[in-house]
Amino acid sequence: MDELKVILVEDNKNWQHILQEKLRQAFKQIGHSQDRVYLVDNFADAYNQLSQNHWDLLVTDVALGDSTEESMRFGIQLIELARDRQIPAIAISGSIKVTTQDVRNILVQY
Repeated sequence: MDELKVILVEDNKNWQHILQEKLRQAFKQIGHSQDRVYLVDNFADAYNQLSQNHWDLLVTDVALGDSTEESMRFGIQLIELARDRQIPAIAISGSIKVTTQDVRNILVQY
């Protein structure tokens, strides 16, 4: 089975290890024990990685940096780039400022 390459974009240090481990556990459960989860902690590096490399999945925090509407655009831009490159994406957020409507708006765009 081919190795899956996943890019995880999370700027909160407390969540980085937790999310990486959960992804690895999920992949093991479906028979992908050698998968790579690459952690990126900022928008610029994530955008460059998505633009220049092949990825099988994007998992991104929607509100990178802080939880303002401005910062949510960073996560949305990553999701749009993934869509354009035909990379499946999962949007996550631990911010209470990201509403159900925000999630709907992202899903409509993707």
